Amino acid sequence: MKFTIIPSDNRVIIDGIGYTVQQIKIDPMIHAVQWYDSFGEIEYSVTFDGQAMTKRPNETIHDHAQFDKILMEWEKSHQQFLIDSLPSVDKATTSTVLATP
Repeated sequence: MKFTIIPSDNRVIIDGIGYTVQQIKIDPMIHAVQWYDSFGEIEYSVTFDGQAMTKRPNETIHDHAQFDKILMEWEKSHQQFLIDSLPSVDKATTSTVLATP
């Protein structure tokens, strides 16, 4: 699995499929999180102190557990998309399909 989290846009992209999710609660200094199957990196935002721009170096990570709640929000959005994509079926048809052995 590969994913990107962009907190400023409330955007989560997993394996090329992206959704805007409800508020992402994350360190405000994080610009993005990238995960590449077995490792990832946290990319930090540039700050300006009035005199100079600084940026904390990217941090390599080997576990994405701290972002799992955010990934679950993506999963909820994806499941809703799949449900909304199904053709509507009336109750009689649904009952017939469910009753068929």
